[in-house]
This record gives sequence, C-alpha cells and structure tokens, in this order.
Amino acid sequence: MIRSFLAAVLSLTIFTADITESSAEKTGAMSVDYNVAGSYTVTIPASVTFTKSGETVERGLSAKNVTLSEGSKLQVHVSSLNGFKLKNLDSYIDYTITANKVSDIQEDSVILSVSAGDTSGWTLLDFTAQSTDNAAYAGEYSDTLTFTVEVV
Repeated sequence: MIRSFLAAVLSLTIFTADITESSAEKTGAMSVDYNVAGSYTVTIPASVTFTKSGETVERGLSAKNVTLSEGSKLQVHVSSLNGFKLKNLDSYIDYTITANKVSDIQEDSVILSVSAGDTSGWTLLDFTAQSTDNAAYAGEYSDTLTFTVEVV
C-alpha cells in the first residue's frame, strides 16, 4: 500500500500534464531550474610592518571565485581606527595607502570592486610610512585597518 502511494505522489510531482492517445496536444513541458547562490572569497593582507621612515611596503588584496547576481558589484572598503596614523600612547606617525599606484586611500574608500560576470579582482596597496622625526616615544606604533566587504 505504501509503495503504490509513493509512486502516485512521484508521478504527480514529475509530470506537468497527462498526454493520452486521445489528447489533441502530444507534447508537454516541464521547467528545469537551478539556483546558483552568490559567492566570493576576499583575501586581505595579514599585516604590514615598517622598518624605517619613508619606507613603502606593497601588499595585494584579492577577490576570487566571485559569483554575483546580474547588475551587482562586490566592493571592499577600508577604514582606520586611528585615521591612518600609527599610534603609541599620545604620539602618532602618519602613513598613507595608495591603491594601484594611482589614488590615495581615505576613510571608507572602496579599494576593490568586482562587477557581476567577473570572477576575480585584485588591488595593489602601497603602504608608506611618513617621517618618524616627531615620534615622542621609542617602541611600537600601530593602527588597525578594518576591511568591509559588501555586495551592492
């Protein structure tokens, strides 16, 4: 009894129309769909360490395996805890970030954008330490960058 009930349920879910010998229309149609979920992998640099005043350190930021809905973009923004200044107590050392050797990065700048249809993207980031002449203390100066990834 259970077997015949299951078979009846399956036949109802598989076929969209019954076609018989007496049917005027001898064809039927069925929809076949697959929903591809959006996905991406963004790799951000782990750290940057300066060893001298005026030094530039290069790091790459990348997106791969990008699958987006038509018309959308993957964007990566960057913000700085200390306003792009390395901090030690109440003393600061300025630093800059340049994207692809073209533009200086400001707070909440978009530093990587990948459009739907593209499967990857890459940005070269140049971090440059400014003069340490005004540093009040010996020791480590640091800042924290936050990278925010969004699909718009």
